[in-house]
Amino acid sequence: MKCAPHIETPGEAASSEKRLSPAAAGACREVEMTEDFEEVAGLLDTIVRELLTACGIDHPPVHPKNIADKLGLVYSEAELRGRRGQSFRRRGYQHVEVHRRDRPERKNFALAHEIMELQLKKVLDDPTQCHRRASLGASFLLMPAPWFREECLRSRFDIAELKKVFSTASWEAVALRTLNFSEAIITILDDGRVTRRKSSYPYYVPRKLSQEEREVAEQVVRTGTSRKQPFPSCEVAGYPVFEDERRRVILRTTFDE
Repeated sequence: MKCAPHIETPGEAASSEKRLSPAAAGACREVEMTEDFEEVAGLLDTIVRELLTACGIDHPPVHPKNIADKLGLVYSEAELRGRRGQSFRRRGYQHVEVHRRDRPERKNFALAHEIMELQLKKVLDDPTQCHRRASLGASFLLMPAPWFREECLRSRFDIAELKKVFSTASWEAVALRTLNFSEAIITILDDGRVTRRKSSYPYYVPRKLSQEEREVAEQVVRTGTSRKQPFPSCEVAGYPVFEDERRRVILRTTFDE
């Protein structure tokens, strides 16, 4: 394993030996000891923090294109088959490309993924690990932990309010990011069909929706508005994300202690 990098911008002199902040060094040592989520998250948080500092970004939303420009990456959009983004070197420059037909939020996520993967390659020796962790890292970059945690507490985990603040991330990414800061179940339904269902520890996720979840989902589809409904054993919040002909509903389910 390599050491976590100092984030160099084009204005800094290139160095054959990357500098390492004390925080990054600590995160690097932690990941060497174990590979659990908290340690990986710690490393990603450190990389994000140093990227934001180097690029002069001190509040959301985070625009990955601004970061790419600051790092001297050559950004472009192209017709990509079977992938949403890629990076490569050409004539001494690092290029990053995203699929031109994707929605803006998907382009943002793909670009954030490529930026994080390039940084992780300075930290990890295994390209597969870099790619896998970059998917998680993209969410960390678009929704940095300190800012996201603060907004979660301010909004009481209202996904619609969080989406307004972290506007460069998709509804789904915002909803799933809340699982890092609270115990809940997030469900994505497209045209009434569950396409994703995920929980934060320690919740077991039943495959089928509960009666309470079905009730809220049906109300959201019928009214086209957000709804939060308390029940004796849980609370379900539902959000409509209607795009073109697809009727997507996002549910956030929490339980009484």
